[in-house]
Amino acid sequence: MSSQEEFIYIHEIPLLIRRPLCDYLDSLKVWEKLAINHFQFNKSDLLGPRSCEIRGESPSNYLLQMWSNRGNHQIIELFQVFKNANLPKAMEIIKDVVDKKFHRFIKLNEENATKPKSTEIKHEQWKIHRILSKEDGEPELIKDINDLVDQMSVPRIPFEDLQICTNNWQSTLGKGGFGCVYSGEWKKTKVAIKQLNFSENPKGGMKSSVRMIVNEMKFMNSCHHSNVLQVFAYSIDQIPCLVFELMTGGSLRTRLKTKDPKKILSWRKRFEIAKESCRGIQYLHTFQGPRHLIHNDIKPENILLDRYDTPKIGDFGLAREGNGDNDMISKVFGTEPYLPDDFKLNRILTTKVDTYSFGVVMYEMVTNAKVYDKERTHKYLKDYVKAVISSGLIPKGFLDESIPMDQHVIEFLLRIGSMCVAKKSEHRPDMVQIQQIFDTFSLNNYHFENN
Repeated sequence: MSSQEEFIYIHEIPLLIRRPLCDYLDSLKVWEKLAINHFQFNKSDLLGPRSCEIRGESPSNYLLQMWSNRGNHQIIELFQVFKNANLPKAMEIIKDVVDKKFHRFIKLNEENATKPKSTEIKHEQWKIHRILSKEDGEPELIKDINDLVDQMSVPRIPFEDLQICTNNWQSTLGKGGFGCVYSGEWKKTKVAIKQLNFSENPKGGMKSSVRMIVNEMKFMNSCHHSNVLQVFAYSIDQIPCLVFELMTGGSLRTRLKTKDPKKILSWRKRFEIAKESCRGIQYLHTFQGPRHLIHNDIKPENILLDRYDTPKIGDFGLAREGNGDNDMISKVFGTEPYLPDDFKLNRILTTKVDTYSFGVVMYEMVTNAKVYDKERTHKYLKDYVKAVISSGLIPKGFLDESIPMDQHVIEFLLRIGSMCVAKKSEHRPDMVQIQQIFDTFSLNNYHFENN
C-alpha cells in the first residue's frame, strides 16, 4: 500500500468494497449500534438511515456518508471502529485499502470473538483485577478501581487502539520502575502513552504497584491546570495505560544535563521554569481546599517541558491526599535525596515534603552537582550547597557554567532553595508563600522584596 492510500477517506472507498461492506453491515442490523456507540451520533440523528431502511435502501451506506461529512474521517478510523465493535469480517472486507501493518488485528478480533466473557468482576479484562481476586481478594482496592473507572472524565480507549497509535510500541521515550513511556499519534495529535506496568515494581510488591496505578489515574484525571500534565485518555483492557500530551521539550533533568547548545536553558528560562513549576505545585496543594494533594515525588524527571519550555508536573503514582499536619503513613515512599529527614524519621506526610523537594530542585537548577554523590564530603546536594555558601568560597564547577552567569537569578534561586530545605517542617514556607515571593521578583529590574 502506498503512503497516499494509507490516508484514504471514507468517501473515497471504492464501490467494489463499499457495496459488500454495506450489505454485510445491513445483514447484521448493526448500523444503529455503530452510530450511537462508535460514531457518537444521537438517536435524533438517525432519521436519515431509518428512512433508507424503510425505502429498502442501505442504512449503513447512508450512515457512512453522514460520518464522513461530520469529520472527514479516514479508512483507518473505520477499521478501528470495526475492531472495537468486534466485527472481524468487516475488517476483512476493507483490508485492501488499509495498511498491511494493521492486518494482524483482524486475527486478534477473530480470536477475541470466540473467547467466553467473564462476569466475575466489573472490568473483567483488566488482569490486575484477576490477580487481586485470585490471590487475596483486596476488595477495597478492587472497589477503588471500579469506582475510579466510573468517575474518569476522559475517554477510555481499547488497548489495541494504542498498539496502532504507537505502531506496536516502536518508539520508546523513557523507561522506569513504573513501566515505559512511548510516543504515538492519537486523534491526529502527538501523544505520550505511559504503560503502568505493575510487574516491574519488586520492592513495593504488587499491591503497592496497583495502588500507584490507581493514584496515577485518579489524580491525573482530577487535576486541570496549565502547569500540570494533561491526560487525554486511558485504557485498562490489558496493560493499564494513560495517554498524555506529548512534552516535546523533554524533562527538566534532560535539559539540565544536555550538551546541545540549542537546548541549554538560559538563566531567565530557568527562573521561569522554577516559577511556573511552583505555580503547579501550589495548585495541587490548594485546589481541593483542606484536602491537600501532595505529589511526594517532585524532582527534575517529573517536571516536563512543552515546546515553549513551559513546565508541567507529571507522575502522580506516589501522590497522596492529606488533611493536615498529622497524616502518618505506614511506609516512606519517594526519591530519597529529595525527602526531608523529619519525614523519613516520623513518616508524617504534609505539603512541606513537596516544599523540601522543590528546594532541592532549585539547587540542581543552579549548580552542576549531583543530588547525591558518595564521593563528596557532603554527599547530599543540600548539605553540599549549605557548606559552600557558609564557606564563602565557590569551588570551580559548582555553578552551572554552560551559560553566562546571571548573579541576580542565581542568588534568588539559591535563596528560595535554602528556605525550602529548612531542617524543620514548620520552618519551611508553603508553596503559596513561595509563589508570592516569586511574584515579587522582576527579571527586568532585578527587584526582590522578602515580605
